[in-house]
Amino acid sequence: MTETNLTFWDHLDVLRGAIIRVLIAWGVVAVAYFVAMPRLMDAVILAPCHDRFPLYGLLRRVAGLAGAEGEFLTGSVQVQLINIQLTAPFLIHISTAFWLSVVSTVPYLLWEVWRFVRPALYAGERRGVGRAFLLGAALFYAGVAVGYFLVWPLALRFLFTYQLSADIANQISLNSYIDNFMMLVLCMGLAFE
Repeated sequence: MTETNLTFWDHLDVLRGAIIRVLIAWGVVAVAYFVAMPRLMDAVILAPCHDRFPLYGLLRRVAGLAGAEGEFLTGSVQVQLINIQLTAPFLIHISTAFWLSVVSTVPYLLWEVWRFVRPALYAGERRGVGRAFLLGAALFYAGVAVGYFLVWPLALRFLFTYQLSADIANQISLNSYIDNFMMLVLCMGLAFE
């Protein structure tokens, strides 16, 4: 049976196969992230909390060259997170592995969507849609990178040092940090789409 002669049920079987392959790939990547999460948490996710994050050094150099002063540009960054919920570290371990695996498997998901849709398109449409899928994946990851390396560190630095009153101490909870980090980075990826 050729691809053009598939019945409705045959198309559903092809779609089911694509969904199963995506779920298997996502599951494997999620387990890998779960296993690697303690190392990733310190080296990647919490990196903007420390003064050694690359953007902060760049800001200090640019401020020095420009002769600019100010705590925001030249000050040290040390964000100390607190945990106030018993189950938060475990739940964050799971949810962070889940969301990182979703972000990581986007190209494979787009590839499976492309494989499913491709037979229904004419040759000219295939070229245009194929480029759109590739460009979409590249733009998504460019947005994630901008969100991680530029927007999140600047937002964290600003919001951590912002004070409504001297009587209110800023203490950032682990939940708040992870929720805002994931939301901002994912939204930047989607915005670049």
